Amino acid sequence: MYERRLAALAAVAGRQARHLIDRIDDPDPVVRRYAHRAIGELPLPDHDIEWRASKVR
Repeated sequence: MYERRLAALAAVAGRQARHLIDRIDDPDPVVRRYAHRAIGELPLPDHDIEWRASKVR
């Protein structure tokens, strides 16, 4: 659990949008929160977010 949280935090700091988009539906709420934060803060293409959302359903 700690490793995933640290990786998500590093992805936010490093602006690694792809890693964070893939964590939108992570079972860990801390990792999910980092991913959702990135959607609001990083310049992410809408089609990437929509593509990931379609995979979650």
